[in-house]
Amino acid sequence: MDTAEIGKRTRQENRRLTWLAVKQNKVSYLMILPFMLFFLVFTIVPVVMSLPMGFTDFNMVQMPKFVGLSNYTTLFLADKVFIQSIRVTLVFALFTGPISYILCFLLA
Repeated sequence: MDTAEIGKRTRQENRRLTWLAVKQNKVSYLMILPFMLFFLVFTIVPVVMSLPMGFTDFNMVQMPKFVGLSNYTTLFLADKVFIQSIRVTLVFALFTGPISYILCFLLA
């Protein structure tokens, strides 16, 4: 046996060992299953669905109509409330971030 082959496993061996580890930890997977289902349904699916919906005119009554980037150009160039909310968010983050880090460091 060559020294380069020591420690290397075939694809079948890797699959078998992975399946064995899954079987050994099946109780752990069952315990995390409710969280993963809720996370998938209420976080992952909405985020993934929002990406294509951002390029459409969607009102839940009619079929979505593709409008391209016009939603985003309107949002960034014509919506004053959105621009103001971005400013407020940045100011909030610039103040609360460093202040909270300093306070956490001092209180620890």
